[in-house]
Amino acid sequence: PGKPPRVDWTVEKSAGAEDVALDVQTLEGFLRCVDAYDELTLFADRQVQRLYEGLEALQLPGRTLWVVTADHGEGLASHGIAGHGSRIYQEQLHVPLVLHASDGSLAPRVVEELVAHVDLLPTLAETLGARVRGHERVYDGRSLWPLVRAQGAAWPARALFAQRRPAENANDPDQTEIYALQTAGAKYILHEPGVDEFFDLAADPRELQDLGQDAAAATELRATLEQRLTILRGIMRSAAGEPVPEEWMDELRDLGYVR
Repeated sequence: PGKPPRVDWTVEKSAGAEDVALDVQTLEGFLRCVDAYDELTLFADRQVQRLYEGLEALQLPGRTLWVVTADHGEGLASHGIAGHGSRIYQEQLHVPLVLHASDGSLAPRVVEELVAHVDLLPTLAETLGARVRGHERVYDGRSLWPLVRAQGAAWPARALFAQRRPAENANDPDQTEIYALQTAGAKYILHEPGVDEFFDLAADPRELQDLGQDAAAATELRATLEQRLTILRGIMRSAAGEPVPEEWMDELRDLGYVR
């Protein structure tokens, strides 16, 4: 029960590339790949269940707040991509986020508001009676407790930032820098270099129809995204000479982000 199922993917992978293109010749072959992915997802669900049941069986004092999420989605051939590292379409960015209190104090409900992983830190901080502050022009994480408790206050609209993973080395075949900014109803994807994309998520949630960077609604979102990038790059330049604490580097190595 502690080992993931064996899954054989038939894929074609370029040297140095994290993402692959599904090489399936028939609909049946593609569906087998989807079934294999579903099997792995089911395995992960069962491990969460085992952890939950094991912890609850200890009957520890107090209650437990469970936060279940994922760090990325998967392409599964959408937009021609099987994986998740080289593109930031919705199939890579839209992930589950479940909050559950072990004592049943949080009533079951579905929240449709646009939220992000940057909201988890202020949410957990508030749970512990603390507060989080970040760079006022960049950090926009918010505590999710007003949504979780259904307190009725309007959730202020905002645009959320995303970035594709940086190229890992000079041999990476895809050196393009890709950034995105999205609201609840629209998304602008900036390619450097390359042709930008703009999607009406309300009418086209799967991003099948690129309306183009010259679409009337795209101008404001692009300007906001470029302003965000200017601020981020300025912060990075100012911090470029500061050494990264070794304990942070150890954590990044453990997570596999640096070697």
